[in-house]
Amino acid sequence: MPFSVQFDVLGVKQVNRSLMSSADAVKDLSPVWDDIYDDFLKREGDVFSSEGNVGSKSREFGVGAGKWGPWEPLNKIYAARKLAKGFGSKILVRTGRLRDSLTSRGHGDAVFGPQLLRVAMGTRTPYAGYHQGNKDFVDTGKIPRREPVRVGEAQVRFWMRLIHKFVLESGQFVRE
Repeated sequence: MPFSVQFDVLGVKQVNRSLMSSADAVKDLSPVWDDIYDDFLKREGDVFSSEGNVGSKSREFGVGAGKWGPWEPLNKIYAARKLAKGFGSKILVRTGRLRDSLTSRGHGDAVFGPQLLRVAMGTRTPYAGYHQGNKDFVDTGKIPRREPVRVGEAQVRFWMRLIHKFVLESGQFVRE
């Protein structure tokens, strides 16, 4: 059976890929998780700096990377109230807690849980699920879906190359 790699965003399967290596041969991927997490943080920084406009042909992610347009603009009344309170005009950034938890290693709300054959990356920020559009959060209609975590096809391909290279170099490759 080939070794399978699955990428989920808040429990929703995004991508499932296989390496043509025996699943029994792959015992430990923990050394590669740091590189993947660093890439995740960098790309989340791109998501926030472009206010969600990632994955298009004009961006570094390339053709076929998944296409997301910019996040829905702020409601004009909310934007004015936000500015008046000194929070700035950036979308999904009021205090910076959500952004920082997805772009800074070691942030108190950051999730980085490497294990032998799996890794969890993301945020513990309580309101992230509302913005991501997770069905487990109540949709009040007041918060538009603005996905802070966007994992594109090119990003997944890059992560798979890192995993594949590590599996080969570490001697854990057995042709299926």
